[in-house]
Amino acid sequence: MSWSRPVALLVAIPAALVASVSARAQQPAHSAPQARAQAAAAPLDPAHYALHWSKLIDQYGFAQPVEAARILTPVDWKWDGVVAWGGGQGCPPEMVKTAGNAYSTDSSSSFTFFPSHTWQWFDDPQKQQLAARSQGKPSLQLGCAIEPLVGAVDYIRRAILPTFRPRARIVTTESMPQLAQSLQAEAQTANAAGLQRRTVNWVRVDAGRVKLAYVVNGHQVEEWIMATVQVTAEPTMAGPNVNRYDATVSRIFAYRTPAGKLDAEPALFATMLGSIRGNPQWNSMVAGVKQNMGRIHQNGVAQRNKIKSDMENTQTNAINARYQQISDAENKQSEEFAQTQRGLEWYTDPNTHEKVEMSYGYRHSWTNGNGEYILNDDPNFNPGKAFNGTWTQLDRQQQ
Repeated sequence: MSWSRPVALLVAIPAALVASVSARAQQPAHSAPQARAQAAAAPLDPAHYALHWSKLIDQYGFAQPVEAARILTPVDWKWDGVVAWGGGQGCPPEMVKTAGNAYSTDSSSSFTFFPSHTWQWFDDPQKQQLAARSQGKPSLQLGCAIEPLVGAVDYIRRAILPTFRPRARIVTTESMPQLAQSLQAEAQTANAAGLQRRTVNWVRVDAGRVKLAYVVNGHQVEEWIMATVQVTAEPTMAGPNVNRYDATVSRIFAYRTPAGKLDAEPALFATMLGSIRGNPQWNSMVAGVKQNMGRIHQNGVAQRNKIKSDMENTQTNAINARYQQISDAENKQSEEFAQTQRGLEWYTDPNTHEKVEMSYGYRHSWTNGNGEYILNDDPNFNPGKAFNGTWTQLDRQQQ
């Protein structure tokens, strides 16, 4: 199976569900014990990290549990992930909700992806008044939630911190112009037809991050939280300068370390971010549910099972080709995000011939062919002395 990395599908999830994600933890994609057992017994020097694939499982969306995505995480870290389905309430991007967190034993280090969010806004004062009366909540009549437009840093300040980091102190904030420029070009291309027909007035992307300091289990920690916001402006019948706006905040990632180490140890987190891969089968099933929202009159698992069956029986090459185009675009955005943060390079697993993206900080990395990897930059390091099993060095691809 070819795996893609559609980070855009990591969409909104209620705060209570994120808070309880540890109760819905999933097992790693591979459970080969060599690296995990050794790391737990005697953790390696930070210069060497042993990783394996951890799964994000959709337990209840379809007839049987389906893997939604996977990510490389340290073998001695814990992984919690959850996929939850909601009604959508007229806003398809909000229908499926996911969250995930990988964290060290003492919780002082972690990598987290937060809920994305889609909303709309209007220049029309009457629409704004209607939103105020409905408290901005999504509905079948109004569509997605109606909220004022904000940039990436402001969204983190107003939505993420009060809910998920209420006791954190903001150390600094930064715009991310290189990432925004890259995603802006992608957005312009994706909306080229609408811009040409003038059904879209403009599209803009903002990217930023916030550095935090707080305490976890008695440990002083620091954390970067980053996000991107894309806004599309569309004309309305109310007048030439009265727009309707569709906004989505996504790629909301965070990485945390003990205080003083945040900016000195980015390579591990860059590799984890670059490794996120969505399951094309699950993505297609989700897309089918969204496309059929308007024709669905029953709720619950039964309707989604029928959609899944119908898709499997009637899926055509044209649908596959269209999905691949979407997947390719999402891959590009994910790669640009990770590579803009820190340099990443492609390596080939000589056992499976699969491409794996690793940070440039670990150019002598290894694999055992069972979905476990050792990040390492010491050319003299011998994984056979630290772990059981047979290890093969990854082949770095020349750019």
